[in-house]
Order: sequence, then C-alpha cells, then structure tokens
Amino acid sequence: MRSRILGETGRGSAILLAVVLTIGAALAVWKTASARATAAAAAHQPEPIEAITTAVARTEQHRATTTSIGTVLALRSITLRTELSGTVHEVALVPGRIVDSGTVLVALDISVENADLQAQEAQATLAVTSLARLERLRQHGAVSEEEVDHARAERDVARAQIARTQAIIAKKTIRAPFRARVGIADVHPGQYLNEGTQLTTLQGIDGAAHVDFAVAQQVAAGLRAGEPVQVVTTADSTPITARIVAVDARVDPVTRTTTVRATIVGAAPGGEAIIQAFRAGEKNAAAAVERYMGRLGRAIVSNWKLFLYLVLLMAMMNLVSHGTQDMYPTFLQRDWGFSPTRRAALTAFSMVGALSGGVVCGLYSDRLGRRRTIVLALVGALVVIPLWAFAPSLPLLVAGAFVMQFFVQGAWGVIPAHITELSPDSVRGFLPGFAYQCGVALASSIPHLQALFAAGASYASAMARSAAVVFALGAIVAGLGRERRGVAFGRAGVSRE
Repeated sequence: MRSRILGETGRGSAILLAVVLTIGAALAVWKTASARATAAAAAHQPEPIEAITTAVARTEQHRATTTSIGTVLALRSITLRTELSGTVHEVALVPGRIVDSGTVLVALDISVENADLQAQEAQATLAVTSLARLERLRQHGAVSEEEVDHARAERDVARAQIARTQAIIAKKTIRAPFRARVGIADVHPGQYLNEGTQLTTLQGIDGAAHVDFAVAQQVAAGLRAGEPVQVVTTADSTPITARIVAVDARVDPVTRTTTVRATIVGAAPGGEAIIQAFRAGEKNAAAAVERYMGRLGRAIVSNWKLFLYLVLLMAMMNLVSHGTQDMYPTFLQRDWGFSPTRRAALTAFSMVGALSGGVVCGLYSDRLGRRRTIVLALVGALVVIPLWAFAPSLPLLVAGAFVMQFFVQGAWGVIPAHITELSPDSVRGFLPGFAYQCGVALASSIPHLQALFAAGASYASAMARSAAVVFALGAIVAGLGRERRGVAFGRAGVSRE
C-alpha cells in the first residue's frame, strides 16, 4: 500500500514538473524573441526624457471616507389614488405642471351624490321644523317628551346623512395636498375608475431634498445626525454639502448595510447621486501614522530576537540570489562573448530551472522540513559552482546555469512559507515583509563586492568565491534557526525542531 501511494505521489510530482518545464520553455522562447525585438527597437530610439513633478510636504487634517451610491428623493412625494369608484368628469393632470395646494386635479361624476344631498337637506329642513313644532306643543303639555326626543333624533340623522354625502363628494373631488409637480398620468374624462386606481405621482416642490444611501454597518455606527456628507449628482459634478438627518436602526440581513438619509439643497429629486461620507476615526493623518509606527516599533521590540534572525536569514538569501544573478550577464559577455540576445536566452532558460526548483523544493519541504530543504538546496548549489562558473564548454555552461538556479530558487521557494510560519500571529502581516526589505538593504552591496573581486581576478573566480561563501553561510544560518512547519495560524503552534 505504501509503495503504491509513493508511486502515485511520484507520478504526480513528475507530471507537475513536466508542466512547469513546458511553461518555462515557452517563456524562454518568448523572452528570447522579446529581447531581440527590444534590442532592434532600442537601436533607433532617442534618449528618453523624464518629467518630474515637485510638491511641498505639509501636515493636513485627514479623515477616512466611504463612497456610496444613493438616490435623491423629494421631501414630500406621494402616489395619488382614488378612494372611491366613479366616472371621471374633469381632469387637470398635466405631466410636469406645478400645482398649488388645493388645486382640483381629478373630479369624478357626483350628480347622484348632489341629488342625494338635496333630498337629505330637504329632509333635514323638515326634521328641524317638526322638532320646533313639537317643542312648542310640549311646553303646553300637548305632546309627550318621548315624541320630542324622537323628532330630535330624526333631525340629527338627517344632518349626519348630509355630512356623509358631502364627504363622498369631497372624496370624489381629488385635490393637490401640497405644492407639487405632477407626474405622468393616463386618465381621461368618461373613464371609469375603481377604488384605489393610481392616477399619478406628485413630487413636492421644495428648496431641499432627501438623499438616501446605504453604507456598511461598521461605517453607519460612526455616523451621527447633523454630520456633513459630500454629494455629487448626475446634473452637476460640483460637490454639494448635505447633512445627515437620520440613520436607520435596522441592518439588512443579506447585505449587512444600513440606510442613511441626508438633506441636500439645490438637487432635483429622482436623480442618482454619489455620496462621500466621513468615517469615524483619526482626523490628523500625521498623528495616525505616528501611532501606527509606534505599534509596529513595539511589535519589533517584543520580537527582537526573531526579527534579527529573519533579517540575517533574508540578507543571506538575497546574497545567494543576487550573487548568482546580477553579475552573471556581465560574466557571459566578458568571458564568453555573448551578445545581448544570447545572454537573454540563457538567462531565460536558467529561469526555467528556477521555476522547477521552486516547485520541487517547495513541495518536498512539507515532507523533509523547511530548514532541511533550504540547507540541502544550498549545499547542492555549492556543489554546482565549478560547473556554473568554470564550464569548459557551452553545453556544460547552459547546464550549470540551469542547475544553479534550480537549487538557488529551490531554496527561495521554501522561504515564504518558512518565515510566515515563524512569525507570531500579531505581526505576521508586517514582520516577514519588513525583515525581507531589511535583508535586501544589507545584501545590496554584493554586485559591488563581486566587481571589486573581479578587478584582481576573472569574473568566474569572483563569482565562484563569493557564491561559495554565501552558500555556506546561508546554509548555516538556515540550519541554526527554528522551524514551525505546519503551525496553525491563529493558535499557538508547536515547533518541529
């Protein structure tokens, strides 16, 4: 069973390596053609001109912002509908027209209601007269109190019926409730309308309008009524200052956003708007940066041993990579007489080895361990130095470049996982990158040192000696460090020594 699993793993690794080699070969061909085209184009290019822009640094107040898309709404906006059914008698709905409060917009036929009102008014008059007569007779004892009460009730019923009919007539005469602009309507005289039929829309004509927009709930928690927001409408690209009037207490369960409403002056309702709201937080950018740098400084101090080790490891690894790459094109030109195109082709081919080494060593570091894989790769590079620097023939030179980059970038392929696992959770996003940059700064002198060595010897000797030293030191530094392969991020990991 174990041999079968190992066999399947080996086949998978071989397939992966073949894919990487194929991609690398294609990249090498493309790079060679690109180098030739670049060299031909550069031969006819004039000296480039660089333009620079200067600015004076100064302290400014800053506050983080968030941008949202909103809609401009009228302060008062309604959909006009019928309360009662009836036939349209009169229509004054002109789309776009501005009407005053109380203007008749639609009048339904009220001929039946008017006739009922006349009959009810006549009944009410009779009831009032009858009540007055009975009250006089009651004073002489000619009628009973019950008859008077009955006549009074008939009078009240008649008056109530008149009020009801008048209310129906009023409801069939639809008026504008406020000064507004009439929307699109499709109502005509003689048309029968059911109860609740939509007639048109009315947008209030006010100097101000509402802007509704949605922001993330974390942003909404820092917004308060009265705070300003910047609004850009589709009609005008000039930002307009609006004031927040309300923040919805509800959070959308799907989008996790909250609706915010602001009041704006000078914007037409119905348009789209881009809102820039200020987020709660630091207004002084310099103070915010200072506090942030202070936190990072404290993080470095609390992990100073790990930081120094990572800087040293990154310095050695950058010496390894730059020591085998920066001077190599010059070596090919001086010692082998390579043209720019041939140098680019060989460099591209060596990068195929780099891709292969990164994939293979990164894969097997999960089994062998991070430190052991880095040490083995650097030892392999140390062994390849004679073939890489002192190759007696062109085929061996090509093979040496390929194998050297296989081992060098194979060691580098383990580094990202290794230093990330070594870093504590609190500084994992900062410490590896900062240590890498510090290591780059320390290793930046390697091309200059190699050039000084080459002044008294050949380029091959200078590269070989410097490479042997940095390979050996790099293997020692990697081997003496810690390892936390397989650590679970977010929890305390167990080191695998």
